[in-house]
Amino acid sequence: MNDINYINRIRYIHSEFKKYRGVVNNVWEEYCYLKFAIKTLKTNNFDIIGIFDNINHKKTKEDAGGMQSRFLKGENAKKHFLEVIGKYEKYVIRLMTIVYNDYPAKMNSLSMDCEKIFKLILNSNSKNDIIKILVEEKLRNIFYGNPLDIFAKDKLRVGFDEIYLNKCGVSLKLYKEMIAKRNVIIHNDSRVDNKFIKEVDNNRYKINQHIHITEDYLRGSIAILLGLSAILTECTLKNIYKCERIQGKLKQVFDSFNNAIGNDWLNELMF
Repeated sequence: MNDINYINRIRYIHSEFKKYRGVVNNVWEEYCYLKFAIKTLKTNNFDIIGIFDNINHKKTKEDAGGMQSRFLKGENAKKHFLEVIGKYEKYVIRLMTIVYNDYPAKMNSLSMDCEKIFKLILNSNSKNDIIKILVEEKLRNIFYGNPLDIFAKDKLRVGFDEIYLNKCGVSLKLYKEMIAKRNVIIHNDSRVDNKFIKEVDNNRYKINQHIHITEDYLRGSIAILLGLSAILTECTLKNIYKCERIQGKLKQVFDSFNNAIGNDWLNELMF
């Protein structure tokens, strides 16, 4: 890449982070608004359309009150917790799509057999087509296995070194716990299982315990995901695109996260 491409790419990645930060802020604002709206909403009888019969079914004020109570006691936070993890993963994939298209050699650990690669070459019209498919193949699997490998083993090959690991140690531990919670919420009806116990280095949890996402835990999770995204982006810009100084929303989130780590604010929210 020549100098002008470096400059354009640095600006573009800053812009992508700004958009991501806006999306995550919207998740938090939506949570806060829905909490306020549902809490202040007067319960009434209402109708629902049947899923299969297309008929209106009557619901009572008691039904509405039960839904309101469940929503305020945890469903609101849980739904937005799952959503913000999805937004984080989508952003990381977007960031690394940019990097791998610019530097295909960084995909040196693709798990594709020879037959699949041979068919790919035969069915592609150009080198760019091959690279595009290889990028998709690489990124399809980056969140499998230990979620910490992206950072602890520099799985994405962006230069995430010991300095970053030492700085983010507690946050990475909490990130691993967040992903384990996401998994049991989706796959085990929010109940702690043996896999969760093995993955989470925390003796607070017992088998079959119900995982409850509080507002503080949601807020801390959003802060950690934004912060780790900012550090990953800063690391990418510095080590790959030779960016000397981050700016704008990226710098704002990067600095805020470092301050939060320094004063144990995140620990207070998450524990």
